Amino acid sequence: MSFFDEGDEPRTEPRPRRPPSRTGARRVSGGARPSARGRPRTGGRGGGGADALRNRRLTAGAIGVVVLLILIFGIKSCVDTAHRNQLRNYAAGVSSINSDSQTQVSQPFFGVLTSGAQPIELASKADDLRANADALVNRAEGLSAPGALTEAQRDFVLLLVLRRDAIARIASQLTAALSNQGSATAIQQISGQMEVFLASDVLFSQRVVPLVQVALQQGGLGSTPAPDPTQRFLTDLGWLDPNTVAARISAPVGATPGIPPGGIAPGTHGHGLTSSAIAGVTLQPGQANRIPLGPNLSFTVDFQNEGANDEHNVGVGVTITGGSGAPVTLHSVVPQTLAGQSATANLPYPNPPPSGTPVTIKTTIAAVPGEHDLANNSATYSAIFTGK
Repeated sequence: MSFFDEGDEPRTEPRPRRPPSRTGARRVSGGARPSARGRPRTGGRGGGGADALRNRRLTAGAIGVVVLLILIFGIKSCVDTAHRNQLRNYAAGVSSINSDSQTQVSQPFFGVLTSGAQPIELASKADDLRANADALVNRAEGLSAPGALTEAQRDFVLLLVLRRDAIARIASQLTAALSNQGSATAIQQISGQMEVFLASDVLFSQRVVPLVQVALQQGGLGSTPAPDPTQRFLTDLGWLDPNTVAARISAPVGATPGIPPGGIAPGTHGHGLTSSAIAGVTLQPGQANRIPLGPNLSFTVDFQNEGANDEHNVGVGVTITGGSGAPVTLHSVVPQTLAGQSATANLPYPNPPPSGTPVTIKTTIAAVPGEHDLANNSATYSAIFTGK
């Protein structure tokens, strides 16, 4: 035996690997590593996961419905508020424009007509006021009218157009009405345009104002002020009478249109102013007349029929100018005067006159058909109303 043979370890052959036992594999498979089919489910598409998903969807849908309702009611509230504001603004706009029609057009226009200015100056001033009336038409056309007020807007613009056009027609007739020969036709046309002013007032009070009132009530704005139906452009219906027109604008010879149906009777016609008095003071031309203030002031105008014929519907006018306010025009119609006889007209002064301010008072007896001499039909006085 060699040295090397003694130290050698005996070799061992590797054992062949046994195939795994079927039973053992099943045991390992069934015990230590459960199959996917037997694994308990805690999520996924079935079971409790599906219920949770469905609940989440229902919750989201409910929230969406609530948000949608909030949006709907919010939008409706905004629309209602905008509609109410539009109604308020429209009612205020109509009130403002109609008020300006009174103060910026009507009052100065009738003041011009009774101012006694020269024909050309009178026509020019009247045409200037037509421009003011046209500006009001433009303002009215710019109003934003809610759908419920379409008819009110149409009628409101129409009545302002009627006023503007009537002023233009009157201005075009003033020169003829105040010419030396006078023009009965021009006076008739001027009087006819006064009826247009009246029609505009009827449109405002009977159409525009009621329509606005109904719209405000239906919009829940019953307490919102509506336009004032008592505001009128034509405040004195005496302007509808041609004889009154002739007297108030101081029309010259031949301008009075009140010709009887049978024509002018032969013989002389006409009147002469005798005196004008107020508060016990008989006014004197060319003097500073002092008139004491007091209640129930009234002018007493005495005149005489100087012709050979009885006359009918004789106009008598008194115009007071000066002071801080607009001219004041008073008018009366005497139904009949007898040839050669005296007549009297009483004209109450409805408003307190300006105190302590010089004024000019003009009294006029309107010309009658066939009257050719108007030299003594009117008189002008300087006066001051005073409490002393």
